[in-house]
Amino acid sequence: MIRKRQKKQVFKWWLTAGILLAGCHSADTQLPVLQAPGFSLAHPADVSLQVLTASPEGDSGMLLLQQRDTLYYRFGHGIDNLAETDPELVYYPYNSDSLRHTLDTSLVDPAVIVYTNKPNADIDEFRKQNVLYKSIAGYRIKTTFPRDVRKGGITGMFVDSLRKDDGGRLQFHLYGHHLDSLSNQTLLSLFHDIRFKLP
Repeated sequence: MIRKRQKKQVFKWWLTAGILLAGCHSADTQLPVLQAPGFSLAHPADVSLQVLTASPEGDSGMLLLQQRDTLYYRFGHGIDNLAETDPELVYYPYNSDSLRHTLDTSLVDPAVIVYTNKPNADIDEFRKQNVLYKSIAGYRIKTTFPRDVRKGGITGMFVDSLRKDDGGRLQFHLYGHHLDSLSNQTLLSLFHDIRFKLP
């Protein structure tokens, strides 16, 4: 009696697993796929994604996300790695407003200086971007996105080494500027479905 019950449970488990796997497979095959020079990007049917422009060489171009946000992509050697430029951190234990008013802005750009009254301040407190590293499609991919979407920033991905050739490491980036929170989340989720088509 117990053996019969165990066989039924095992059969139900395998049946459920088979149905789930079949459902996952059919859902994956139904995703629309954007074909761009050098890469493809699967996306949900409710996400609008199209190629706006592509260079004749196919190494750079622009995509349109949700009919409103422009994304930029590029293949190359020594391209922008989407790293944030750190502000200059200055320890100033007094009121920094009086100092800012007396700065000679022809010599110093106050936008790139952060004054703090903490003697051991950490630069990470003042960065505007988050950075994560993931393995996607067999490549180590750096993703960056704003800590506060309302203040703008870059949402993008960078691959340091797609392959090595005569020019060095072939790199790739894809990014957008100042996306709203919905477009920001959509683009971050699309990065997981990128596939590269290198000659």
